[in-house]
Order: sequence, then C-alpha cells, then structure tokens
Amino acid sequence: MRTQLNEFQQRAVARFRERDHLVLNFATGAGKTLAALACAEDVKPQRILLLVAEKAHIDQVWKAEIAKHGIDLEHVEIEAYHQWHARPKHGHYDLLIYDEAHLITPRVVSILSQVRFGRTLWLTGTLEPERMDRILSLCPDVDVLSVGLDETTASGTTKAVDVLLVPVSGNTPHVFTKTIGRGSKPMLVTEVQARHLSGRQCVTIKGTFAHLYGQFSQLIRMYRSNENIRNRAGLMRKQLMVSLKSIALSRHFPDMVAWARRNDKRILVWSMNKMSFRPLVRDPRLAEVLGSKPVFRRLAYYSDNPDRQRVYEAWLAGQRPFIYASKLLVTGANLPQEADLFLAVSLEYKSLAGILQKLGRITRHGGTLVIPYVVGTKEEDVIAKLKRKLPKTWNVKTISIDELSRRYR
Repeated sequence: MRTQLNEFQQRAVARFRERDHLVLNFATGAGKTLAALACAEDVKPQRILLLVAEKAHIDQVWKAEIAKHGIDLEHVEIEAYHQWHARPKHGHYDLLIYDEAHLITPRVVSILSQVRFGRTLWLTGTLEPERMDRILSLCPDVDVLSVGLDETTASGTTKAVDVLLVPVSGNTPHVFTKTIGRGSKPMLVTEVQARHLSGRQCVTIKGTFAHLYGQFSQLIRMYRSNENIRNRAGLMRKQLMVSLKSIALSRHFPDMVAWARRNDKRILVWSMNKMSFRPLVRDPRLAEVLGSKPVFRRLAYYSDNPDRQRVYEAWLAGQRPFIYASKLLVTGANLPQEADLFLAVSLEYKSLAGILQKLGRITRHGGTLVIPYVVGTKEEDVIAKLKRKLPKTWNVKTISIDELSRRYR
C-alpha cells in the first residue's frame, strides 16, 4: 500500500489483527473503504468475497480504490448483492467484506449461513440494533469499532458543517386535492369543501396548511385500523409539509441560485419526490438567473442513470448552480461530495439521521446544511431529536427565512 492511513484506519487494522469478525461502524468520511482494504491486505487472506450494494460500485468505488492506493490482494471476488444472492457460491472464503451492512436482510442471513467464512468485515455508517442482531446471528463473537462525525471533525479528517434551522409558518391558505384511497366505509373530510369517500374518490380541502395538517392527522387517528387509508393520509401529510416549505422558500430561492452562480458554489436540494420539489422553482425570477426556463428533467441527480450523470457532471463543471435529489437513502444514491449548500426540504427523523452519515461526503470540504421545518407540527419534535443527534462540533443556528435570504443574496 502506498497511502498513509488516518488514525481511524490504523485503529481498524490493529483491531482486526485481534478479532476475526469486526463491524466498522464509521461515519462517512472516516475512510471505511480504505480501512477495510488495509485490514484485508494486513491479514493476507487467500480467498476474499467482497459484496457491494450496487454493481456500479464494483468499478467506481472498490476497484478504483484498490488501484489508487496500490492494495496488494489476490483472489478477490467482488459482486453486487442481488447478483450473488441469486446464485450464491457455497464453499469457503477466508474473508468476507460486506459493504453497507445496515442493508442486511433475513434472506441474506439465510444465504450467508450456508457459506463458510474464516473472517468477516462488516461496513456501515448507520448501525441499528435490528441489523446488528442479524450480524450477531452469523458471527456471535463479532466486535464493533465505531467512529462518529464528532471524532472525524475533531481530528481534521472532516470539516465542521454549519446547520441552519429555518422555521416556516403553516398559516398559508391553500387548496389541496388528492385521492385518499379505498376504504371499507365512507370517509368524511370536513371544512369548506368536502365529499364522502366511498371507494377511490378525490377529495378537495380548502384552508391553511396548518389546518390541513390537522385534517390528515385526524384521518390517521380515525382510520388507524385501516392501513391503506392511514398510510395514504400519512404520506399526503408529509407531501403537504414539503410543498409548504417549497412554496415558502420559492421567493428566496432565485437569490440563493444567483449567489451560487456568482461565487462558483453548488447547491443540492433534497425532497421526498419531484412533485413536492416543483413549487421551489416556480418563481419567474429563477429563469432570469439561469438564463432560460428551468427544464424539470434536467434538474435531477440520480447516481445510477446515465442521463442524470450528465446533469451531475454539468453541475460539477459549474454549468448548473443547483440540482435536486430524492430518495437519497436508496442503495447507491449517494450524496455528491462537492455540494457547498445542502437544502433538505424533506424532514423525517430516520431519513435525516441516515443522511447525517452520508454528509461525510460534504464534510470533507465543509459546507452548510439548511433544514426548514413547519412550526406547530410533528416536525418540531423531529428537529428537537435531530439537534441531539447532530455532532457537537457542528455549528447549529436557528434563523428566519428572511435572514436566510439575506445570507445568500
């Protein structure tokens, strides 16, 4: 190996000399990929099986890292989960390296139990008790080495992030029309305009966002035993909040994009889906800033789509000041590391807790995380939980939308 390991990678190598089975629970940015390769090179196994989340990761991540750092390994089989699970090779391997171990399922446990492994390395940044139990069922004596963002920031491996929490009022009038879903009995949605729901019908509600939030919350309580209606109402409540935040930010977003263009900065927007993102780009001033009307399909970033890769490359080259991404926790959809400003319009505690791990890609260079949230809703509780999870080395501040606009004008 021709690369000097950081302190966390050295710690991993030392621990793996002592233990045959090890979980590297490293925050993104700590260097767990190189740590795993260094561990493998150190123990010199004869046969290695390396299972990765996406086929693209074989060449773009693992083979690239092996070549970049001059890792000396023989007889390495690198395969994507779905391919190997479909045709598992029964037999014996000296070492298993399992990337993204937080994605392990009971089916995977069943398949892996049929293969013999001398040693195992499990890589993750978001280790949950349920996933740990599955690993323990395969390796009862597995050890865990954890490195958090606080440690990586304090050591200088990653940089501190500015976190701006932006409260948004729900007292904005709006008309909301959606299909709720099929129910076992008629469902009534009250307020200015409403219809009885029998089967799959549309319902239109008029009122403020805050009141509509209450309506959907009431539906969830009323139909707690009806999973279909409850889940649909819950999804629409989330979409409602994202739409409200997109609308509230829309009049300031052109200024933020202009700031990015002037200063050669890059903005990444995350939303639940493209429809909830759309209101953010509706201000006509945005077309003036961009020089043309925004074409929606040219604003998206998906790591596994060739067309979207071209969009991403244009963004990296400074030809596009911003892109949006959705479903960032889908396997293989990683945050681009070059983002200077990350605008998280969607807000779910589990999702953001995971995204904080992915933010290691941003923290290598520093950056700003902007999280708008709707006051008077469950999002306030999410923010409270999130603040307890944020690394102490990060700079957290609550500012108004107007202050946000002045900052990026």
